[in-house]
Amino acid sequence: NYSDVTLQRNSYFLGEGKKLLDENIKKNRQYLASIFCFLFGYVAYIFCNLELAKDMIEMRWEILKHLQVQFPAFGTDHFFDSLISTALAQNTKEDKWRKHALECFEKAKKQAYTS
Repeated sequence: NYSDVTLQRNSYFLGEGKKLLDENIKKNRQYLASIFCFLFGYVAYIFCNLELAKDMIEMRWEILKHLQVQFPAFGTDHFFDSLISTALAQNTKEDKWRKHALECFEKAKKQAYTS
């Protein structure tokens, strides 16, 4: 069945990504780990794995607290965070995700005008 094969590939890809992320965290490569959280959160969103996308956003929040220099995503990080947060707000009905979605959208919009 096509959908079973696709699901297996998606799960494999995300699983390998999680291993890579864990390796970077273990080796204290926080900057790279923050980038992987951003990328795999977005990929998880594409694959409709909102639980993993949520985990990646929340993990990135924690990592960013300890970084002096952040990944210069030029607003794309805020844009994709707003997409993921909007989906999470719809699914979980948690106000924190609606608020985060609006904050990220405003940041992305601001970045678009200043870039």
